[in-house]
Amino acid sequence: LIGRPADARSAAAAELARAGFAVTDLGEAGGDALALAATMAGPVAAALAAGGRHAFVSGGEATVTVSNPAGQGGRNTAWLLALALALPAALPPGSPVVAFAADTDGRDGTGPHAGAFLDAGTLARARAAGADPAAALAADDSAACFAAAGDLFTTGPTGTNVNDLRIVLTGHPEAGALG
Repeated sequence: LIGRPADARSAAAAELARAGFAVTDLGEAGGDALALAATMAGPVAAALAAGGRHAFVSGGEATVTVSNPAGQGGRNTAWLLALALALPAALPPGSPVVAFAADTDGRDGTGPHAGAFLDAGTLARARAAGADPAAALAADDSAACFAAAGDLFTTGPTGTNVNDLRIVLTGHPEAGALG
């Protein structure tokens, strides 16, 4: 065994701590991706209200109940989109929140993407490109929504798999802190 899911989370947490974030490692979580996002929204909203720089790191492989087999998405893009829609005022522009979720093997769901990025402008960019984030989530089309926003993360096959990695940051990072 060369790598474990805990190794990916630990490495991410260590780098975020070095960059000045107060890190909470939430461990491995499974279950419904939309329920996990709803659960995450509370601590993220509390961190926003408290101010400061916080990082939430979690892993594990969530699930998505697919009702639209023609949709483009996966558990990570569904989790991110559900998180964005669950946060206060659905991340108004300028909110100091960024998030990332991806499968370490380079493939999340039905497309060639590994996951996606989320920032305060993601939903506005998606809407400006003609996507409806809530409708995309309901139609299992979360990856298409992130593609419209320009926020898909594509690596190609990585040759490893230590489950998914989800990171949410609150507060403004120092210039160049994360390279």
